[in-house]
Amino acid sequence: MADIPAESLPIIGISVLVAGTAFELYEACESMKDLEELYVGLDMEENVPGEVVRNVCSPEFSLL
Repeated sequence: MADIPAESLPIIGISVLVAGTAFELYEACESMKDLEELYVGLDMEENVPGEVVRNVCSPEFSLL
């Protein structure tokens, strides 16, 4: 909510929006990693395939 006033400014707003989105994605990936550790610690074997986490949290971008 604190970034809403900055998002209304044309140039600064885009930067704030991109930075906020990147931070939210980073936090979501960290939460997924923490949950995976918790599931392993609780012997819950229903794992998310590693390729899913890798594709979402560290995608390889190809410009060609």
